[in-house]
Amino acid sequence: PLQLSVEELSVDKRGQVRAILDGGIEVIFGEGNLSDRLDRFVALYDSSLMARKAEILRVDIRYQSGIAVAFREPEALAET
Repeated sequence: PLQLSVEELSVDKRGQVRAILDGGIEVIFGEGNLSDRLDRFVALYDSSLMARKAEILRVDIRYQSGIAVAFREPEALAET
């Protein structure tokens, strides 16, 4: 329903789960409670981030009660 696909999924030595979605969006889930963290991501993406998909660089869901979103730097305007 979110029209996203997972291009890469990895788990590091500490059990930290990380995904790269289509368009290059990195999602850091961290360790434990993956289902809860995924639900939080889906809710936020559906309500606020979908419209800004092209601007999203990274979504970090490792926090207990929040989510950090990093956006891409705006492209510099060409000087004429």
